[in-house]
Amino acid sequence: MAISDAITVSGVGGTGYNGNYTVSTVPTTTTFTYANTGSEETQTADTAGTIYDTNVRTFPYVAVLTLNFGDNLKNDSVAKFWVFFTDDDAGTNQGYDYGTANAILVNRSGSVATTTRARADNVATIGTASAHGLAAGEGVDVSGVGGTGYNGDFIVASVADSTHFTYANTGSAESEIADTGGAIKENMVANVGGQSSIQYSFDYDSNLQRGAGSGGDDAPITVVAVGLSTAQFVLATGTIVRSIANVVSLVAALERNYSNP
Repeated sequence: MAISDAITVSGVGGTGYNGNYTVSTVPTTTTFTYANTGSEETQTADTAGTIYDTNVRTFPYVAVLTLNFGDNLKNDSVAKFWVFFTDDDAGTNQGYDYGTANAILVNRSGSVATTTRARADNVATIGTASAHGLAAGEGVDVSGVGGTGYNGDFIVASVADSTHFTYANTGSAESEIADTGGAIKENMVANVGGQSSIQYSFDYDSNLQRGAGSGGDDAPITVVAVGLSTAQFVLATGTIVRSIANVVSLVAALERNYSNP
């Protein structure tokens, strides 16, 4: 704590020590003083009290999801995966369950503000205020961008640099224009890319994709993956809880490819 911090003192013995105060001095890392009217008392042992610094910030919890891939997915050069919420926070059969047209792709934690937008030959280019961290083939959630038809879930087509990326987007051509009202979030969608596992962070306390009341709730998920040469379609379910040890494993059966003589 520091001078002028607001504190709450509770459980201390004697008379008049407990309550809400402001720190006056901090002589050492383990002692502090505050104005307190009362009879003088020499130092005495007191281990029952608690000090709470009300200036301490509590940060939203960020969970971690690890996806593990079996060899058939790992060895398939075009294998891809998608992570969906199994349902929304209102329960099943509300139109957002996995397997429906409006199934919700899970967003990774964090977002980046947009700076510009443009479209040519049905390809949109978005500029961002800081590094977007995206790669070709990954999923991206675009929201709040002006113009027509820019917003939604897309697959990144190319990455020109750390602050520009493109995606297929049907619409009228538009020269680059300033657009600072949008936000970019990475979907949990990507190529397996020969990896045996991939980790994602998830805003456990503040992700509201499943509804206004879903922040801080466990999130049921459905993960699907498919390849071409070695990996068949596979589906696995799990739940993102308040933990950094959430794991879903995807082990696809071997794809059987036959020639047509």
